[in-house]
Amino acid sequence: MDQRFLKDNRILKRVDFLQFKISDGLKWSNKFLLVILMKNNDCNSRIGISISKKCGNACKRNLVKRLIRENFRVSSIKNLGLDLHFIVKRHIKINDISREEFKKHINQCFLDINNKFGAMI
Repeated sequence: MDQRFLKDNRILKRVDFLQFKISDGLKWSNKFLLVILMKNNDCNSRIGISISKKCGNACKRNLVKRLIRENFRVSSIKNLGLDLHFIVKRHIKINDISREEFKKHINQCFLDINNKFGAMI
């Protein structure tokens, strides 16, 4: 199985991000994340990540994005044909959270998405 994180697996254009606002996508959230899911016309899933500057400095924000991308890269969600928009909740201060705790929540997020929405799609 190909484990690389290619450009085809990313949502990069503003137009694609705006589709999440006007769609009736499925939503899932936990303490740190809000995830909006939409079906795409491809067999590969794509992700987009939004995180506010209020959450922490650039180093911390990039760490969060790397953790989300890494979990996506090794998950089975890659083959569901979904567009996923991860939004890190604004009230979260990344400096106050341990890396392990955040990883645990991200892992739980991917498991829940796969279990709940994988069967629906």
